[in-house]
This record gives sequence, C-alpha cells and structure tokens, in this order.
Amino acid sequence: AVVAAVGSLAFVQEMEDLGAKNRSQCFLQKHRHEVTCLAVDVCGQKVATGDSHGNVHVWCAEEKAHLKQLPSKTKHDARGGIIALSFSRAAQYLVSVGGDADHKMVVWDWEKGDGDAKACVVAEDKCGNTKILDVACNPYDQKNAVSMVSVGMKHVKFWKMEEAKPGAKLTKYGGKTDTNVVCADFMPSLAEDPDAAAAADMGYCLTGGLENGQVSLSYYRVCSCITECVLLA
Repeated sequence: AVVAAVGSLAFVQEMEDLGAKNRSQCFLQKHRHEVTCLAVDVCGQKVATGDSHGNVHVWCAEEKAHLKQLPSKTKHDARGGIIALSFSRAAQYLVSVGGDADHKMVVWDWEKGDGDAKACVVAEDKCGNTKILDVACNPYDQKNAVSMVSVGMKHVKFWKMEEAKPGAKLTKYGGKTDTNVVCADFMPSLAEDPDAAAAADMGYCLTGGLENGQVSLSYYRVCSCITECVLLA
C-alpha cells in the first residue's frame, strides 16, 4: 500500500488499485490542520502522522483504523508543529521532533496511557537552536531500546537510549557537516552500529556512523541537488 498526505488528510492507497480506473482510497481523518510529516513502521502496519499545530496520531494501515492520539501538545509548542516522526525497530516507540525554538525530541511508548503524557513519555531532549529536518530510527539495532540519527542544518547526530523506562537518558553523538542535511536512513546491517546515509542539499550523499563514540562521515557528490534518500536492502 501507499501512504501519503495532502492538506489535513492522510490516505492509504492499495498498490493493486493504482492502475484501476476506479481506484479506492481510505482517508485517515483526524487532523484539523495540515499534515506536515508521516512515518510508517518497518512492517508497514503502523502509521504516524503529525500536523502543523503539534498533534500526533497513530493508525493501523492494514485495518485503516485510528489507534490513538498522543498528548503531544503537552510537549511540543503548537506554533512550531511536528516536523519529523519515526518508529523504533519493533514499533513500540515513536520519536517526534517539534519545530519550536528548542526543537524538542520526544520518545513515546505510544500504546501506554490515555491522554497522560507522564504515562507514555519515555525520554525527551531539547536539541537547542540547531534545526532538525529529519529523524530516522535504526531498524537493525537489537541491543538498544531506541537508536536513531537526526539531520538538519549543518549537522548529523546519532542518538541512543539503552533502556526504556520513564526518565530514560538519550545519549547523543554530534557531528558537524559542511552543508545542510535534509533526510536520512539506515543501511541494512547486522552490526551493532550500522552505517547511516543522508542526503545533503548541495547534491552530496553522506554515509557514516559511530566509531568508538565518534561520528565518522564520508561525502559523495552524486548530483546538483538531493531532496530525499531511501536505502534498499
């Protein structure tokens, strides 16, 4: 299936219907404001959508049903909205990044609680004035509860959360770049710290990862401009 968003709507389109004259679409209608980002878990079962006023909803793609609205407005400034979302390896946790001045990152145990942020927030971190443009959880890491990479204005940062418990610590490893980085994904690997790839706005593809706690990056010029990257197994 294809999951996409337009305006305040997200929708699911079955692949076999793409060539049909009478295509059927299922609209996910809970947002009242523009959907600014979405994420799908690695199994293609869960979908998360965030909007311009800081709301986050979780859906079941297969059943095309609404599962939960997170109390995200208690953690994200509604004026900044949600700019990035990503599910952890087993889709137990959902990471959201706000567009507010602090660019707050929140890790949610999204199935817990009923509108109570204290029950479902596992960890949070203020990323400061360094704007984040994308975040990607590592689907291959089986050691840490959550590991991910964030990219944005002249930076690539790797994050780890070893244990999943309220007040858990997010450990970050920062790496500066010469250009703005617009998106990221992880390379298929069985390594504890698999490499990530990112696309930069000057046409560079960046690859790298953590080596003894240090971020190591390599640059490859591939074209004049890149806006998105996805790694294939």
